[in-house]
Amino acid sequence: MKTNKFVIGIVVVVVAIFSIFLPTDPDLGFHLMVGERFWKFHQTPHSIWYNYAFPEGKWVPHELISDTVMYLIYHLGGFTLLTIVFSLLMLLIAYLLFFKLKTTSSVWVIHAPLVVMTFISLSLSAGVRLQVLSWLGLVLIYFGYLQYRELNKVW
Repeated sequence: MKTNKFVIGIVVVVVAIFSIFLPTDPDLGFHLMVGERFWKFHQTPHSIWYNYAFPEGKWVPHELISDTVMYLIYHLGGFTLLTIVFSLLMLLIAYLLFFKLKTTSSVWVIHAPLVVMTFISLSLSAGVRLQVLSWLGLVLIYFGYLQYRELNKVW
């Protein structure tokens, strides 16, 4: 068995175990309700609807787009589809870190800590959590930086 296939197999198994057995975001229901309400009424919320202690408090929906996307995925396939999508996002992060960013021009002083921090963070926040989207964004920014560096080397 090739080393790449073995590493991919281990990553897939670890991500599946994290996604199935670790808890999801404790505010998942709130995120889904916010997304559902925005999708149905097409209005940006300005107050917390579901907080009984502070029902009309001023609030900024800073996760509105991701809440809406999560609601749409949940609406299509329930929690199972939501888990599958977030597992695929974690696999995409692992793929980018181990295979796409593995170039001779990678700065290992930066790359190695990024890989370690990502997997520590994913192990602590695996499952259906918005932090997975943040890590994907960080990895994509880092990937873009390396591509920019490669292009400037040619000139």
